[in-house]
Amino acid sequence: MSYLDFDYESNSILVCKGSAKNKDKIKPLKKHDSFIEFYLNDEFNGVKIPQFLSKYEQDGIKGELKFKELLDKNSIPFLYIGQGPFGIERSGILIDEMKSKRADFLVNIKDMGTILFDAKCRRRIGFHNSGENYFSLFTEEIERLRNLQDSILMPVWLAFTDRDLIDSTSNPVFYFISISTIVQYWSGLFNYFSSENEFKNVKVIRIPNSLLTKIEDKIIFEVGHLRIEEELLNEYAKKCIGFSRLVKDKIKEVIRNKNCYKSRMYEELKSVRIDFCYPYEVNSFIETMISQNIIKYEPKKYLKLVGE
Repeated sequence: MSYLDFDYESNSILVCKGSAKNKDKIKPLKKHDSFIEFYLNDEFNGVKIPQFLSKYEQDGIKGELKFKELLDKNSIPFLYIGQGPFGIERSGILIDEMKSKRADFLVNIKDMGTILFDAKCRRRIGFHNSGENYFSLFTEEIERLRNLQDSILMPVWLAFTDRDLIDSTSNPVFYFISISTIVQYWSGLFNYFSSENEFKNVKVIRIPNSLLTKIEDKIIFEVGHLRIEEELLNEYAKKCIGFSRLVKDKIKEVIRNKNCYKSRMYEELKSVRIDFCYPYEVNSFIETMISQNIIKYEPKKYLKLVGE
């Protein structure tokens, strides 16, 4: 037998042999730079690894713990599936063939049945021309969550909370949305792009705040078919198109004016106040521009614009 014990407060993980009943009997006897050895009756029993999670991962765990508190407060029964080395494993078909993601919670909702929840602690991010910020998902995440819903035949919902506020309040606000609504919104945007390639350029979906259900203390669900207005789809498609064009123009501007490696482009954009995008988006734009022969890329060399 063996056991894992993750302590969120100290951000450490204890890995020990034998029964968890011996936890109070083991002693830390040898300290190293990156781990501590524990002994039971003078025999090696396990190790504790401090600073186990990054700050980003810690915020994610904190968001999940706060969501658990919200479920308990509403007397909603759940199973915490979890992530990392502590969670329930997916079958091979879910990983290899369905390319699905694992959710965080299995929740039983009165009059709705059992649903899966993925808790997201994320920083809101906006567009270039908007004072409003949004929760977002990578298109790859949407695909994986949709595949999970389709393969398990169980509704999948998301519970977002703001990463920038997670440390400043004991009762963070959550925002609920179903993966079906996100897929409907995402696929609806397609009709408002001039080409399929332009649509595929969008790698991060910023979710309109009007599609989210705000949850403070009492959990409520807005179920049934949600009709997303064409006006909203047209508005956000224009935002996406304008955003993509602006960032690509700024990438070309940086290449013209500075010696810049591919790996440094995101930092260079941030230095000129282009701070409304993710590193993944910037890298994706660069890859597209390389494939379109707009940017010349060679390993360990500065980026160049073709023909300039």
